[in-house]
Amino acid sequence: MFEIVVLIIIVLILSLVASYHYYMNIRSEQPYLRKGSESLESKPIKIILHGPCASGKSTHSKELSTALNIPLIDADLLRFYPAHEFEWKLKSGNEYISAIEKEMKQFKDKGWVFDGRVLKLPSIIKEANVLIIMDYALIVTFWRLFVRCVSRWIYNTKCCNGNVEKWSNHLGKDSLFLYEFNSMLDAKKRDLGMKKHFEDNPHLHVFKVLSPRDLKYLLKKLDFKSL
Repeated sequence: MFEIVVLIIIVLILSLVASYHYYMNIRSEQPYLRKGSESLESKPIKIILHGPCASGKSTHSKELSTALNIPLIDADLLRFYPAHEFEWKLKSGNEYISAIEKEMKQFKDKGWVFDGRVLKLPSIIKEANVLIIMDYALIVTFWRLFVRCVSRWIYNTKCCNGNVEKWSNHLGKDSLFLYEFNSMLDAKKRDLGMKKHFEDNPHLHVFKVLSPRDLKYLLKKLDFKSL
């Protein structure tokens, strides 16, 4: 009986590893989901990277900001109050949107890259001209989130406007793992919401990537000014 249980556990672990490896490395042949109605040749580039937690939004946004020489609008910095004022306290929805819009207005003529989820932020999507959707499998999101949490915990890394992550952050109702799981259950509602955003913003150039490899390939090959 013990041997059977061990065998089942090994098979499950190997299946998870194989699934993770597959979803980390798949690459779409056509990551271009929709071409917008406006050319970016003579316009400031305004990019949104939309995706799950630990998908690499911040990392790739910083890279794009440097490569294109445009400002970075940090969603986590704007979403939370400074840690020295309130520890892990979120701003209200209106405060958050106002803070983003203020940054976007400041960089209107330069362009910008924003690294946050925008499904419930129609006014933010309206201002962008490029939207990159990172649609990763849950196993990839969970594993990357777990690695990030461990790394931040070990190195006492500050994030989200000076806060420090603890294991207790992920054990209650505000757990990011629970949030991502619920997001997966609401996938149909999420997709319908995004479809409406596309219809409301025909100017928007939209890309959809299915894995971290997919995203790296897209950013390496993409010439934004040619859109």
